[in-house]
Amino acid sequence: MKKIDAMNEAFNKKDKTAFYNYLEVPKNPIANADQFYAVVQDINLCDLRAELVYKIDKIKEKQPTDTIRYSGNFLYLDKKPILFGLYNEVIFNLIPTEVSVQLPFKSMTITIAEQTIQSEVDEEIIQVGDFIPGIYEWTYELEKNYIKLSDKGNVHIYQDEYN
Repeated sequence: MKKIDAMNEAFNKKDKTAFYNYLEVPKNPIANADQFYAVVQDINLCDLRAELVYKIDKIKEKQPTDTIRYSGNFLYLDKKPILFGLYNEVIFNLIPTEVSVQLPFKSMTITIAEQTIQSEVDEEIIQVGDFIPGIYEWTYELEKNYIKLSDKGNVHIYQDEYN
């Protein structure tokens, strides 16, 4: 509960990095604390906090807990023994989303959150990486038949299969 209170305080103070640091991030995914904060604003921190409290109560009662979902797997709780198992700390584990992109043309280059990939064939599907939900910038470039095409924008990465 102390961790939830501290997270709530960091969120209300708009300390995005402090809020993000209360969460465990497995597998070293591509992440942005500012953008993750925006995702939690969309979800509604009150709903997330209520879900976390409910899951912690289940852990205290030694009942299994399931994954917290928001349009897909979002996070799960785990307990970490402290002082040789006399106490437990609850860990909030974020679940990254595997992101792929389908590039329509050979030799097309796309950059998403500083991850650059280039297609080797037409209609190639390439895995970009594991991302924590958020809004990320993208750009693409294609030079074909003496014409250079490029564009840029933002993509909102959710925790669902459409990424």
